[in-house]
Amino acid sequence: MIAAISTINGDRVPIIICDECHKELEDIEMAIAAMPASQEFTEEIQQVLHIHKTNCFDVLEIREGEFLPWLELQEYLFLLSQRCELKT
Repeated sequence: MIAAISTINGDRVPIIICDECHKELEDIEMAIAAMPASQEFTEEIQQVLHIHKTNCFDVLEIREGEFLPWLELQEYLFLLSQRCELKT
C-alpha cells in the first residue's frame, strides 16, 4: 500500500508498505506489484498488492493456491506515472 509517514519536522513523506508483512518496502528492486485477481477479470478494476519479491510473494502464492501475475514494482510505478500523466 502507498502511505505517508510524518517526519520529525512535521513533513509527510510517501512510503510503500508491503501488503503481506506490513513492513516498509525500502529497496524497490526487491519489490513487486502482484495482481491476485487479474486472471479472472478483464477490464475491471483489480486490487494490486505491493509486496516484497521473495518471502512475502511466496507466502501470497501459497495462500492463493496459484501462480500470480506480477510486475517489478519499479515498472508498475513507471506505468502508473505515465497513465496519470505525471509531470517531472
